Amino acid sequence: NWLRTAVAAPAGQGAMLGGMIIDGSRLYTGVNGVGGSYQAFDAGTGISLWARPGAFTSVPCLAFGTLYLSSGPFGSADSFAVDAANGFQFRVLPKLGAIGWTAAGGMVYASVLRGGGNALRATIRAYTRFGRLVWVAHDILVGAALDHSVFGVAPGVLDARDSATGHRLWKASLPGLQSVAPGAVAVSGDLV
Repeated sequence: NWLRTAVAAPAGQGAMLGGMIIDGSRLYTGVNGVGGSYQAFDAGTGISLWARPGAFTSVPCLAFGTLYLSSGPFGSADSFAVDAANGFQFRVLPKLGAIGWTAAGGMVYASVLRGGGNALRATIRAYTRFGRLVWVAHDILVGAALDHSVFGVAPGVLDARDSATGHRLWKASLPGLQSVAPGAVAVSGDLV
């Protein structure tokens, strides 16, 4: 067992711990707010492996040795690809506005919100592991993904897309589904 303090927040400004990702013997996390950072720890000992400044505003994703996260104002955040081994930031997608990242198969998916108020627009943007944009689906956010399919959500709707092309495979009405937050949908085997 171990305990570490990820960041010391300035007086009167509480830091908010972001999502945690564990991969083998490493734990990745971030702290939002003033003095924010994203960090890697040895999962067994709690020893800090690296830390970089930057308060992220998305749910991070680890895929292909890369940590994907966004940092900045809601709806216009820059998104970063970070080497998970050393924390080096090697790609920036400026003003993408991603609120969450998901990966499956050879693809990485960004849930993107842009605009504000009644003009808020949701999209899924699908990238190869090397950062090439392959397709965009409008009016939905990523709920979950499998190697061959990605499942988008919108209020009252589950929308299955082909992971390679973004073409709709099927769409189901889910009355009462209000949450489009990460975790609204889960996959296990071929069940959603």
